[in-house]
Amino acid sequence: SFPNSSIALVSSEDDTLVMADALGNFSADFKLTGGENVIEIAALSLDQKTETIKISVIYTTAKIN
Repeated sequence: SFPNSSIALVSSEDDTLVMADALGNFSADFKLTGGENVIEIAALSLDQKTETIKISVIYTTAKIN
């Protein structure tokens, strides 16, 4: 993401807004459901540039050996 940008994280189960730090790093607590979770992440910089990606996160409570 862009440094000091606004970040929107959106899925079918949750959405949240956070701010990136001076290096463009960010973190957020986000609700996941079992199975595949498609999350769209959009960044908006201070000079109005945008960047959007979609990621898939698989959530399971199954024990992995």
